[in-house]
Amino acid sequence: MFVSSVGSVPNKLNFKGYQYVTNNIGEVERLFQTPYDYTNTYKELYIEFYPAVKNPDYYGGIGVKEISDPPRFKMSKDGVKADPIKLLGLNKGEPFLYRFAEYDKDGKLIRAWADSGQQIRKNGGPVNPLKQYMTGDYTYVPTNGTHPTVYGQGEFLLPDSIYPWFKKTEFNSENPGQIYEQDGVRNSLTGAHRTFSNMAGGNFAGLEKYIDEAAKNNTKVLYLAPYANGSLVDSHGYWNTNNNRISPRLGSIDDYKNFALKTFKNGMKYVYDGTFTSEGLEGIHLRYALKWARKGYDVNESYMFNMESLRDMPLTLGIVPKFNDNFRVRFVNPPQIMKQDKNGAITFEINKLYD
Repeated sequence: MFVSSVGSVPNKLNFKGYQYVTNNIGEVERLFQTPYDYTNTYKELYIEFYPAVKNPDYYGGIGVKEISDPPRFKMSKDGVKADPIKLLGLNKGEPFLYRFAEYDKDGKLIRAWADSGQQIRKNGGPVNPLKQYMTGDYTYVPTNGTHPTVYGQGEFLLPDSIYPWFKKTEFNSENPGQIYEQDGVRNSLTGAHRTFSNMAGGNFAGLEKYIDEAAKNNTKVLYLAPYANGSLVDSHGYWNTNNNRISPRLGSIDDYKNFALKTFKNGMKYVYDGTFTSEGLEGIHLRYALKWARKGYDVNESYMFNMESLRDMPLTLGIVPKFNDNFRVRFVNPPQIMKQDKNGAITFEINKLYD
């Protein structure tokens, strides 16, 4: 089972939302999209556009100008292209609002909701971020000033396998932490494959170096597998050890800061994919519970695990499940490949891809 090749990006994810497009006569329009079950036959989804008005009585000073027949377009899985400024007869720079509205086959409104972004309530202006229970009725789109819509591809990165031949010198008063390529490491990893456990040695130096490549590809979002935890037995980072520190094998908190700053300077953002509700056997909470619960202390961490008999007998951690009717063992990328013919004879051959 090969998860990815070392030094490569496992997959690239394309995301489309509200963005600018050019029509067939060169005019700039907006493309609106939203997730919906477009296969149903008893109701239809539309997008509706409304003018925005200023109202000092509203929170934020913004409201919606109700019109009896707003510009309305039926949504599809490919989205809707429209120029709300022209449709609403607005001047350049004037804001507008839009919402998604679901109607039955008789044209009766079933429900309506706002898209992501700055949301406006029908009778209360923008949604107050301090009141999380409030949801918006319309999405507010300012068309002047600096309100960029960022769109482009996203890339999912496993820190251990991204340019693992780069490293950073230690930071001190004489050396600001320069990134350099380790001699011979690139060649030694040529053709290697990363599994769940064998580590290539990637770190924040490789991630920082990869940002230059991502910027050339017009990447806008980096999705990172866990760089915290600090597990020493998995290469993917999802076997949680400690979410409160950077994994020592990936670098220091300063290395992380440099990576984050370079990401933002190149117009990108990153999404951290972590495991916050589970831990591996190296987890700090399990280790803390084992240390103190054995000694009879009633520590909070002991309540996270099933430890009723710990004071009467040693704790044992099994690997095989209790109900093992469907349990099988498979060696991933072993040194030798075992084959069994129809008569049951077993032979072994060298696994050429073993690393």
